[in-house]
Amino acid sequence: MHSDKAKHPRYDALDALILLSGDVLIEKNQQNDMLGDGPLVRRPKSLDRKIARMIRHEQRKPYNAAILFLRQTAAVFMIVCTLMFAMAMSVEAVREAFWNAVVEWYDKYISVVYVTEAEPPSVIEEYREPQLVPAGAERVVRKKTDYAYEIEYRNNNHKAMMFYQTTLKNTYHYLDYFTNKTIEVNVNTN
Repeated sequence: MHSDKAKHPRYDALDALILLSGDVLIEKNQQNDMLGDGPLVRRPKSLDRKIARMIRHEQRKPYNAAILFLRQTAAVFMIVCTLMFAMAMSVEAVREAFWNAVVEWYDKYISVVYVTEAEPPSVIEEYREPQLVPAGAERVVRKKTDYAYEIEYRNNNHKAMMFYQTTLKNTYHYLDYFTNKTIEVNVNTN
């Protein structure tokens, strides 16, 4: 058997296990038959040779050539797409456009919008404060009107946190501290 394996590289471990398991099964069956006084059946050597010959001459193709080509093409395509995406994300304008498209898609298909028949209040009805405040911070109310409520929390005379509560209008100005640009954001409009 060992010399056949050297001549025929198509043997694999599974074929060898199948061939070798025959003797173990026969011995097991013999033991069961001896306990039950059944007839002993011996496997002829010609059967072993025939099984070995069938395994040797079996022509195996793990994949059809067309399927293998398609798999390799798909792998190359995925690598190219990944590289193109990485290069596109390195350009700031493309990255911003992509991010805006993702945010727009999220707002359109995933975000939850509550529609109420009542108009939002024009003044603050209930003043609130943050629940997570820095430990040991001193609370200073900077502004408290019908339209705005501002609290500053200080630690050792340094500003630790600011809290704002304001009424919603149709538009709100958002100041980007990194670029110093004011962006108008529409609130409660379709």
